Amino acid sequence: MKKLVLILITVACFYTCKEESSLKFETNVVALSEVSQVEIEYPVAEGNSEAAITINNTISSYIVNSLNFEEGSVADVDVSAAVSKFDQEYTLFKRDFPESAAAWEASIEGEVLYTSPLITTISISSYLYTGGAHGNDYIKLFNFNNANGELLTPEEVLNINSDFMKLAQSYFESEVMKKDENIKDYFFGENFKLPENMGLNERGMIMLYNKYEVASYAQGYTEFLIPFKELEPYLKYQ
Repeated sequence: MKKLVLILITVACFYTCKEESSLKFETNVVALSEVSQVEIEYPVAEGNSEAAITINNTISSYIVNSLNFEEGSVADVDVSAAVSKFDQEYTLFKRDFPESAAAWEASIEGEVLYTSPLITTISISSYLYTGGAHGNDYIKLFNFNNANGELLTPEEVLNINSDFMKLAQSYFESEVMKKDENIKDYFFGENFKLPENMGLNERGMIMLYNKYEVASYAQGYTEFLIPFKELEPYLKYQ
């Protein structure tokens, strides 16, 4: 199975997070290989607290909708049922197009990047192939309020002012130069902007641009990390 790996994250599970964290996680695995090829591994918050239930529903809902073929989002949070439905869709596809040789594939991997008494960051890396030249992959970062499990917006986590934008842009430009690429190839002629996905790990704040977000497919993922020593003046949660 193909697995997506965040460039800057080498160890990112709850064993490496702060011991005083009020949330603990275990790993749930759902796999299927009889017809389509499916492997899903994701963290589950332990206990029946409001925060744990809300976090688990949010993560499960995201995974279910990643496998969904229907228009719009679905409210179901049953990951096993979604995997079975994905397999059924492939079975129907093979019935209608028996000449198709490639099996459908879904690989989704979640991990806890950071957790403290106040905030938990979880990443979900997904790869789906349902025919065509190549599959689609995407990485999503979730920042949860540990008090109630609700998602935190970037503005709730950070004080995003002009100084922070300059700091982030400097790290972005440094990362592009490391890749020996031209900064003009990014943002499609527009000004610098923050990525849709930002989240904490044990070193600082990950800033992640998915494919096509600010550049062509050839540029792939672009990500950089702002260390805590630079981030602290702007950080509201840690």
